[in-house]
Amino acid sequence: MSNREKACNRRDEVCCTENERRRDKRYSYHQAIEYSRDPDEGSRQGIAVNFSCSGLCMYLHENLSVGQKITVRGEQQGDAQKATVRWTRKVDENFFMAGLEYDDD
Repeated sequence: MSNREKACNRRDEVCCTENERRRDKRYSYHQAIEYSRDPDEGSRQGIAVNFSCSGLCMYLHENLSVGQKITVRGEQQGDAQKATVRWTRKVDENFFMAGLEYDDD
C-alpha cells in the first residue's frame, strides 16, 4: 500500500456530501504544500485545500497549465508524488487555484 493510500485510509473527516459524484471522497486539508514544475528547479509553496486518493486542490501564486506535470509533497503524502494539472482558476490578481490528479507510477 502506498503512502498516499495509507494517508487516505487514516483520514476520517470527509468534507463532501455522500451523494457528490466523484471518483474518490475528498478530505479537508488546509496545509502548506511544496511543489515543483521541474526537477532541476527549487520547490515552491502552495496551500492545499483538500485531497483525495486520486488528487488534490491547491492555491498557489502562479498559473499552471492544464496538462502540466508537477511534483507535490505534503505532510499527508509522505514521499513526493507526481501529478497532472487537470484544471486551473484565477482567484485574484496573482492568486490561482489548481486541481491536480496524481499520476500512477
